[in-house]
Amino acid sequence: MPHDSRNHDSMISIRSCSSNRELKIRYGSDPYLQVELASFPVSAKVEVWVETGDAAGLQAFLADLGKQRRAWAGLREWQSLEGDFKLSASCTALGNVLFNVELRGLQGAPEEWAVNAGIEYELGQLERITQGLRDWRAHLAIVS
Repeated sequence: MPHDSRNHDSMISIRSCSSNRELKIRYGSDPYLQVELASFPVSAKVEVWVETGDAAGLQAFLADLGKQRRAWAGLREWQSLEGDFKLSASCTALGNVLFNVELRGLQGAPEEWAVNAGIEYELGQLERITQGLRDWRAHLAIVS
């Protein structure tokens, strides 16, 4: 079962129900998010520039997922303005949610890098994500 998706330093955590893989999203210094994909054998971290509207879009994406009580058809997606963080989610008829996380760094540079990984999650646990959003709304003073 996934672990709690919030903590006291305004972090949202999406932890796999089938491995040690975890996506951590937290506010850094404004206007940046710190996004980390932690797992064995690959880990990556990127600082993502977000404007208030961009961050609100991520909040809306996660809040919408947190409201889901039944499986849905199709792919739901969000990406940062600069394309260095992409997050999508799909759900099987049996209620298995698959997040796909893509992080990119040094875009356009000779040593550009990209990491793409899936995170399996349980439909019934999506509501936990919305609990972590409460701290974010307070941080951005956004009322949904």
